[in-house]
Amino acid sequence: MTVLSTNAEILDGLVPYLRVAGMNVVGLTAVGDTQTRVTHAFVVFADDFAVEELRPLVDEVTEDPRGPSMVIVTAQPGRATVRFGLDRRSNRPVTLGRPVCGFTVLNALRHRMEPRHNDEHP
Repeated sequence: MTVLSTNAEILDGLVPYLRVAGMNVVGLTAVGDTQTRVTHAFVVFADDFAVEELRPLVDEVTEDPRGPSMVIVTAQPGRATVRFGLDRRSNRPVTLGRPVCGFTVLNALRHRMEPRHNDEHP
């Protein structure tokens, strides 16, 4: 999993928290350092980056229904949905309002990463 933020306090707090919770996680400060082929999930603090900088990553992840899970954390969740066209994506990310605690991020990740069940079997 990758946590993407330019804020050292976020990386210094959230990354160790997620590791203690059993997640294999790395914190990155640059969008260009991400590797979508080897990452199962992204936590993106969208307010730390320009929309144009994030758009290629968000597009790549959200256009593939079997792609990595994504949680976008932003002070304006509704605005992020519109900016990235998230309501039209096959792999729609979870959008959380900022500020957010590590527990909320962890629960969103666990929800997105749990296996999808066949509708025919309850």
